[in-house]
Amino acid sequence: MRSLGFVASLPKGSSISFDFRVASSMLDPVQRVIGEVMGQRAAAVGEPWVSAFEPALLRQQVLSLGFIEAETAEPDELNQCYLHRRKDGLRTRGRLMCARM
Repeated sequence: MRSLGFVASLPKGSSISFDFRVASSMLDPVQRVIGEVMGQRAAAVGEPWVSAFEPALLRQQVLSLGFIEAETAEPDELNQCYLHRRKDGLRTRGRLMCARM
């Protein structure tokens, strides 16, 4: 939240977009195992996953910092927008949040 607090201190009109991991409680058992393996891989290359969020609660936290908008792009939206032409079946399970001051 420290980084978001910094962005919140910037002039009106400033914005930030970021991806985030959802809380494991929101995942089915297979997704949890995949998440654990991916988290271990990320940590092994120096990028540990230290946070996970429930999208609705994250939105509330972002708005409480003074942002006037905070929208989440869900996996289906991202896949349709960016990956729908892929022939190899690549899809994301990630989420993005875009917030504006």
